[in-house]
Amino acid sequence: MERKKLLIADDSEMNRAILANMLEQDYEIMEVSDGKEALAALQIYRKDLSALLLDVVMPGMDGFQVVQTLRQRGVRTPIIIVSGRKEDYDTLYGLDIGADDYVT
Repeated sequence: MERKKLLIADDSEMNRAILANMLEQDYEIMEVSDGKEALAALQIYRKDLSALLLDVVMPGMDGFQVVQTLRQRGVRTPIIIVSGRKEDYDTLYGLDIGADDYVT
């Protein structure tokens, strides 16, 4: 039986490793280090992905921009923002633009 796939997008290698370590028994993990790579990976693997775990603060294209771009394109892959940014504004904004959950 093929395992479900998760895409982790975070510029911190350590954060990606922590998330991958927690989830690798149940999912096949794919990792990217910025927003543009996340969009490219979703273009290729969208139908195979169970969810995108997305950091907010990344160079170039941040996580909020990734969410907006994906939702504007009609991509319905579940997006879970995983961020150290704990302000209510960030959480509400992330959910308002289309993230399915916001975890700090």
